[in-house]
Amino acid sequence: MKTHWQPSKDWLEQICNFENKIGYSFKNKKYLIEALTHSTYSYEHSMYGLECNERLEFLGDLVLGLTVGNHLFKTFPTYPEGKLSKLKAALVCEPTLAIVAHNWELDKVLLLGKGEETSGGRNKPSSLADATEAVLGAVFCDADFVAAATVILRALEPLIQEAVAGNLVYDYKSALLEKIQTKYHSSQLRFVLLDETGPAHSPSFKMGIYLVNDLLATAIGSSKKEAEQIAAKQALQLLDMKKCI
Repeated sequence: MKTHWQPSKDWLEQICNFENKIGYSFKNKKYLIEALTHSTYSYEHSMYGLECNERLEFLGDLVLGLTVGNHLFKTFPTYPEGKLSKLKAALVCEPTLAIVAHNWELDKVLLLGKGEETSGGRNKPSSLADATEAVLGAVFCDADFVAAATVILRALEPLIQEAVAGNLVYDYKSALLEKIQTKYHSSQLRFVLLDETGPAHSPSFKMGIYLVNDLLATAIGSSKKEAEQIAAKQALQLLDMKKCI
């Protein structure tokens, strides 16, 4: 028999502040709680039957992509497909979503397991970006697509201008792939999983980036995606390319 989960009074107060930050008040708080529940918290508190935010993250990713793509398509009617794709990549990537999360103060309400908490999980870009997408999925479930789109476009508005101005560093992996293809005329860039450690609920991945057979960079992250991004950033710095224009 599952025990009923009771949030602390302080957390509930922070939730009210969070809803004010995102500009949306949930009718069914169940969706919001799920969106803020990291897999490590769900695992360590399995007696409560709390769902982690991974399914809502999946849904939110779809909402995010369509919302941003549609907004850019309508806002910049003269931009070619390539430029729209670059802008979209800059706005839906992990670093940008982590900025949104910090602006929302999402880190204050994220529910983390003890191990993840002590390892600095509250400030991990991957966890913050995933939770941001999960919140969008939660708004979609609680209301509709329009409500979710309104929430994310409000948050992204200043960042869209930064992206248009070329000041927003985006998806390092895509930036590296493009630079290798255009500057070095090579498509032989490989992202290789070198090692995977840690328990199933809190794994650690080591990724390596190879150009032909030369190792450019390695990095460790809490997800393959995070490790790839960190390694790609290091590779860009190695090539004296810190920004993708």
